[in-house]
Amino acid sequence: MKRAWTRLRSGAARVVNAVLRPFGVEIRIRPGRFRRGTLRGALEQGAGAGLAPRTVIDVGVATGTSALYDAFPDARLVLVEPVAECGPALARIASRFSAVEVVPAAAGRVPGRATINVHADPARSSLYHVPGAEPPELERREVTVVTLDQIRHERALRGPFLIKIDVEGAELDVLAGAPGMLAETDYLVVEVSLFDFYTGGSRVQDVVRFLDQHDLVLYDVLDVQYRPLDQALGQADLVFVRRNGPLRQAHTFHPPRPA
Repeated sequence: MKRAWTRLRSGAARVVNAVLRPFGVEIRIRPGRFRRGTLRGALEQGAGAGLAPRTVIDVGVATGTSALYDAFPDARLVLVEPVAECGPALARIASRFSAVEVVPAAAGRVPGRATINVHADPARSSLYHVPGAEPPELERREVTVVTLDQIRHERALRGPFLIKIDVEGAELDVLAGAPGMLAETDYLVVEVSLFDFYTGGSRVQDVVRFLDQHDLVLYDVLDVQYRPLDQALGQADLVFVRRNGPLRQAHTFHPPRPA
C-alpha cells in the first residue's frame, strides 16, 4: 500500500510539473517527509543531524531491518539472533554488506544458556512466556546466551554504537548486559510493549528509567502498533540518544529567524 501511494504521488507530481513548467514553477516532494514516523525516516533525520555510528548492532534480527542497514552501509554490522529458522535471512543480509558478523545467540544479562519459546512466526519468539500461546504453536528450545559487552570485548567492536533491540519482552535483560557498550552508544532503538504481552517481561517505565541512569533519554517514538483486540496502543519503537549528545544540542522549538 505504501509503495503504491508513493508511485501515485510521484506520478501526480510529474503531471502537475508538466503543466507548471512553462511558468517557471515546480513542485518537489521532500524525501522522508511522509515516513518520518518510521525507522527509515528517523535514521534519515539522525544522519542529517550528524549521527555517524562506527558499529551497528541488531539484536533480535528475525527477517532483518533493512532501514537500519541501508542508513549506514559502511558501518560494521553485528547481527545477534538465536532462532535457527532466521538463518536464511541472516545469510541474505550478510551477502549484501561487506562488514557483517553473525552471533547465533540470545543477548542477556549474563553469559550462559537459556530456554527460548520459539514461535511459529520466528519474529515472535521470546525468552519469556506469551500468555495463551502453547505447543504446537510454540517450541521450547535451549540456546546460548551472550552479553553485548561480551560481544564487544571478544570482537573488538568500536564505538560510537547504534543499537536496535527487538526481543519480545527481554529488553531489560539485553540492556543489563551492556553497560560498557551503552556508555559509547549514540542512538538506541528499543521495541517496547505497553501491556503485559510477555509474562515477567520488561515494562516501558523500567526501560526508560534504566536508560536514564545510563545518560540515554527518550528522543523519538516510531512505528506504533495498535492491538487488534481494542485498537489500544500495544507496541512502539522508542529511540534514545545521549542526554548531551550531538542530537540534543539545541533546546528551542523553532529554527532561528533569518537576520
